[in-house]
Amino acid sequence: TYDHYNDSTIMPGQNLVFSIVGGPDSAKVEIDEFTGELTLVDKPDYESPDDANSDGKYSVSVKLEDGQMSTTETITITLENVNDKPTDIILDNNRVDENRSSSTFIGDFSTIDQDGGVFTYNFVSGSGDQDNSSFQISGSKLLTNENFQHRIKSTYYIRVISQDSSGLSVEKQ
Repeated sequence: TYDHYNDSTIMPGQNLVFSIVGGPDSAKVEIDEFTGELTLVDKPDYESPDDANSDGKYSVSVKLEDGQMSTTETITITLENVNDKPTDIILDNNRVDENRSSSTFIGDFSTIDQDGGVFTYNFVSGSGDQDNSSFQISGSKLLTNENFQHRIKSTYYIRVISQDSSGLSVEKQ
């Protein structure tokens, strides 16, 4: 936004009008003609920018008029990355042979997150957590916490949370 209130060449009470008059991203940006506030037409996504050259920088030419004089400036809006919430947890194997000792490796967890990063995994209370105590998590590995007997019980349910370094998380049964 152009701060015309702090521009010493503009006198109080002047009727100023802002407009977009060009630039490679002029169709992607709107301007408030009275305040000069620029707004992107579509919700921006840092990971998939839709500006003219897909670099996350929206460039427009803005014209400021007072009825007698005008000036035009090129303005660039630069997207900043914000951490997105993880969207899913994947366990690469969910089967284990019976009669194995406690701490038997079952599989590795991974997390779907468009930002990537490092994740921590823990059991969490909620729907589907009834067998959490039958397992343990070490880093991203799911391990047994007991000796399983198929004839006693063949299906177990756990609920896991994956959290990124900023504290954003996703849970899954």
